[in-house]
Amino acid sequence: MTALLDQATRIRKLGGLIPLWPNELEPTLTARATLIGTLRQILKAERARGLANSFAYDLPRHRALMREFHRERTEFALLLVAALAQRESARQATAIAA
Repeated sequence: MTALLDQATRIRKLGGLIPLWPNELEPTLTARATLIGTLRQILKAERARGLANSFAYDLPRHRALMREFHRERTEFALLLVAALAQRESARQATAIAA
């Protein structure tokens, strides 16, 4: 989990689990935050199906959703830290130039 997945692999993995529009898979922080919220809601529903012993509950799907949720959250954190570091270095460069 140290390297970010390329976009094609990410689309393939998520597209097989949940229906998504292409703009929901954009590699932006906003799109990822929205996707994490969507995955959280889907996982909540999947957990409820499991606790209710529903015939529709699928353990392998639940595990795959959990794996993708944690991966997306980790990648979001990495991208957020990188964006904040880039903004800070730009701010420092502006301060030095002034």
